[in-house]
Amino acid sequence: VSGKRDDLRGLKENVIVGRLIPAGTGFAYHQERQAKRAEAQEGPSAEQATDNLAALLNAGFSSDE
Repeated sequence: VSGKRDDLRGLKENVIVGRLIPAGTGFAYHQERQAKRAEAQEGPSAEQATDNLAALLNAGFSSDE
């Protein structure tokens, strides 16, 4: 017999002891994360790109005067 110690910190141990812990799949978190990543990778729309270009060109021409 050895004197080892177990702090019962894992999921299985907490289930054995009867403590309820938040152990979900995290599906909603990962789905939201993937949606944000896809949105960030899309970049500006054609209308936004046109507006940005027009603003830059107008700023460039007005600063030359």
